[in-house]
Parts: sequence; C-alpha cells; structure tokens
Amino acid sequence: EAQHSVAVGGHTSPPRYSLTAVYRELTRRATDGVAGGRGNKPQHNELLYVHFKDSDGHPVIRTLYDHLEEVTCLEFHPREPILVSGSRDFTIKLFDYSKTSVKKAFRTITCFVCSIPSHQHTGVVTSLKYSLDGKVYASSSRDGSIKLWDGISNRCVNTFHKAHDGAEVCSVRFTRNGKYLLSSGKDSLIKLWELSTSRCLIAYTGAGTTGKQEHRAQAVFNHTEDYVLFPDEATTSLCAWNSRNASRKQLLSLGHNGPVRLIVHSPTAPAFLTCSDDFRARFWFRRMPMH
Repeated sequence: EAQHSVAVGGHTSPPRYSLTAVYRELTRRATDGVAGGRGNKPQHNELLYVHFKDSDGHPVIRTLYDHLEEVTCLEFHPREPILVSGSRDFTIKLFDYSKTSVKKAFRTITCFVCSIPSHQHTGVVTSLKYSLDGKVYASSSRDGSIKLWDGISNRCVNTFHKAHDGAEVCSVRFTRNGKYLLSSGKDSLIKLWELSTSRCLIAYTGAGTTGKQEHRAQAVFNHTEDYVLFPDEATTSLCAWNSRNASRKQLLSLGHNGPVRLIVHSPTAPAFLTCSDDFRARFWFRRMPMH
C-alpha cells in the first residue's frame, strides 16, 4: 500500500510520550481548546498541568496529583469524566475531573485507588486502556503481568501472570467488541488474548532480530482491525500482520533515526503517527487513488 510520511515537527528533547493521549483527548473535547503542558517533566507527585480554554474563552488550569513517582501512562474513560493514571510507584489511580465549576487554579481532584494489596502490580505500570464501553480496563506492568479491572468497582477481576513469559509487558489494547485484548512485550512478541477463556489465541512473531527489545513499544490495530502494527526496534521499520491469521506483511521503513517509542493509529482512517528518540514525530497516511 502506498504511504507517505510527513515530519510534523522537531523537538530539542525527546517528547513526553505518556502525555500524547491526554493532548489528543483534550483537543477533541474542548471547544476551540488548546492543550498544553507546563514544563517537560512533572514533579514526582504531580500528574499533569493542563491549560485550555472553555467555550466562553476563559482559561482553565487543573493540577492532578497523588502519585509518589513519575507518571508513566494515562487513559481517559470513554464515557465518564474519569482519568486513569499509572506510575512508577506501582499504583493505578482514578481521578474525577467533572467539577468544571471550580475556578481556583490547581485545584486537587479527588483520587480513588484500589485498596487490596494483592490486586496491585509489583512493578512499574506501563500501559492502561479502557474497553470501548468503559465496563473494564486493562493494565500492564514491568512485573510481566496483565490485569483486568472492573470499571465500576475498580476491583481486579483477572490476572494474566507471565503474559510474555516473564518479560515486561509494554502495552495493552482492547478490540472494539471488547472480547479480545492485544498486548506487546519486550520479548518482541505481540499476543491476542481471548478474555472469556484467558488464553492466548494468536502470537504475532517476526519482529525483533535479537528477540528482546531495549525500549518499550506499543502494538496497535489499524482502523478496521484487519491488521496489527508494531514498530521494530532494530530496523526502525513497521511490522504489520493480518490480525486473523498472523501472516506478516512487507516491512515499511519509518524513516526515524532512533527507536520508535510511540505509535498511534487513527480510529477512522488509514493514518497513524510515530514518535521517536530522534526528536521527530511523523504522520503517515494512505494515498487514495484519484478518480
């Protein structure tokens, strides 16, 4: 498939990859909004500085904090005003940001966290994703496990121990129907899990010439869920598999000069973004034939 890349900007330091989803969501939600950050690195107990404008043009500033260490991943609830965060302090926290009437800047939002020690990860939380209906969310960790959480009670309902044979799990993502979960690990494997049986249905192989990655990378579906995409660290190329039979397609060079740390695919179109340690973000899309 013919594709074209555009460098969309340079940075003087590596981008804060964990904030990308926040910027995207805030831009979508805020009318005439502008999402931004204040400083490249948050303090240990600060989750996020957000500055955007509401429909009346008034500036709104929020500070969410409660973690003891660096925040590593963020995820918005698909239907409720809830933001979930994961951290190097091994915890997952849920923040309610619905109090839009509060005028004072840097107002602390009430935080909720699972109180059962056995449900907690024992390593850095690396990824958080909600199912499309918001009834369940998944988390992955450096401890090698994947956990499923009830979206209402926030109780752990299932754990996949050693999901990638003990290797760090880098990302998780639900299918649109909520029946399956896609995961990637530092063992360079991507796996599709059937949630009703807690078993791995398909393993997508062939990425990573060394068999193990140095950096985290995400596996994503394309907009139709017909393909699984994953950036190969050794070659800085894009690996693509047929999601149903795991047949691998031809590698696509991503044109980066460093490891690709983040890939985000459009939910509605054949287009995706990649971010790398070369301080560049690239936008890719499929050229549609001219009639």
